[in-house]
Amino acid sequence: MNNPYWKSLRSAWKRPRRVYINEERIENFARKLFREKFETPAWREPVFPENFVDFMKFILIANAINFCFTDPWTKRKFQINYAGTLWRGSMAMAACLKRALDEGRPLFNANYLENLTMEEIENIFRHNWDENEQPMTLLNERVMILKEIGESLNKHFGGSFLAIYEISGFRAFNGGKGLVELLIKYFPSFNDVSVLEHGRTIQFQKRAQLLVMVYQGRAEDTSRERQLPLIEDADDLGPIADYAVPAALEDAGILVYSQELKRKITAGEMILRNSREEIEIRAQTVYAMLKLMKEINNIRSGGGTGLETINMIELDYMIWKMGRGVKTPHHLTPTTAY
Repeated sequence: MNNPYWKSLRSAWKRPRRVYINEERIENFARKLFREKFETPAWREPVFPENFVDFMKFILIANAINFCFTDPWTKRKFQINYAGTLWRGSMAMAACLKRALDEGRPLFNANYLENLTMEEIENIFRHNWDENEQPMTLLNERVMILKEIGESLNKHFGGSFLAIYEISGFRAFNGGKGLVELLIKYFPSFNDVSVLEHGRTIQFQKRAQLLVMVYQGRAEDTSRERQLPLIEDADDLGPIADYAVPAALEDAGILVYSQELKRKITAGEMILRNSREEIEIRAQTVYAMLKLMKEINNIRSGGGTGLETINMIELDYMIWKMGRGVKTPHHLTPTTAY
């Protein structure tokens, strides 16, 4: 794996103050998981378009606003009914976008996005209290980001959603011209960085990498029909530092929070963006996931297992699903980064 952002995280891995790694638990968890069936999700749920061109456009919009679905004040997670199912979190966000497309809203028109109004975004993310639905958070931030997407598409890509994929050569990292790198360069809201006390910048790039991971899932699923080119360096993507993955790792005993940080998370207190606590949660999540994948692959590639090694897309999806099912609260940080 050759992810250009990992080096920046080393300074956060050294001498942690709030979040620690239990190396023995990583080894134990790897032995527990190594025989599991790992998969790259195809994202075929009804909240995603079936048409592969529409899917490419859709995930650009969806990942641009893929952040903070639990209201830090009410502690309630955004949820919406769509296609006979109650969707929560990021899937509820996707359901609202798909509902808007069903209703004829031209979300794939850059001019429409650039001129999006608060009234329109409120309608797109409307909810019904009587159907056990919960409201979306940070609507002001979401409308501004979608307007940015439209503006940048018009300014740099002739209004085309597909041009950025083509320019990247279907690589995540490509000397500044990979898909992750282009997203960060031309759409500033994708740029997910933090600054430590001594001024050193560390990079997480959650949403930009996640977009490419989601794309790869559908591309692998359609590889026989060759509808979508595969990302050549997909194995270099991730890990994703969000809310669900650290929750799963903490539940497994791999991440160990200081007593004061654990108290804050349990009490539902906000963990401020770019605080030492928040940075360590995310940085240690990346470290733990890299170590966990290494341990799993060491076991799977050992003699007699007959199992193939896994990549981070597969591991991230499994741990993310676990994290969504954890009963204890995850950390709450009101942010557009993740």
